[in-house]
Amino acid sequence: MAESPARELLSWADEFEAGAVSDPSLLDGSLEPAERPAVRLGPACGVRLRIEATGPVVTEVGARGTVLATDRRVLLLAGATTETWAWATDVAEVIALRDGLGVAWMPSATRRDAGVNQLEGLVVPALAAGHRPVPAETRPMFVDWMKVVVAWRANRDGGLDRWRAEFRDRYRV
Repeated sequence: MAESPARELLSWADEFEAGAVSDPSLLDGSLEPAERPAVRLGPACGVRLRIEATGPVVTEVGARGTVLATDRRVLLLAGATTETWAWATDVAEVIALRDGLGVAWMPSATRRDAGVNQLEGLVVPALAAGHRPVPAETRPMFVDWMKVVVAWRANRDGGLDRWRAEFRDRYRV
């Protein structure tokens, strides 16, 4: 019997916290010492967006590439360029978008002071192109996008212990 998505995420969080998640970035030198990879997924597009009753609306599209989330930051690896958002200094809060469309975050006070006044995020290319993907196509990605949220939470007060308690309480796992 397949593991439920919630139990899968909790099990993965244990591996992530223990530094047991494997990724090519462990060998290619792109991580800082002791930085733990969380998840690699894509393709995805960097965007600015707003949330409406009908769902997220992309207002600006940036680079397209592969997402690499760690316990310290999230990177968008776009060919020869890499966009990076540090959890501690650039991101105030992260949420997973419904139906596995991506993640969005509130910019930190530092980023707002620098002129970033919209939600930022990483989304599936179809949403960035202005299309509403069929949920059946993107929903399977929801757990991977949640791993980005968990990677951010690892850097917050209470870390993964607090996230686990909140997650178990909310989803009755």
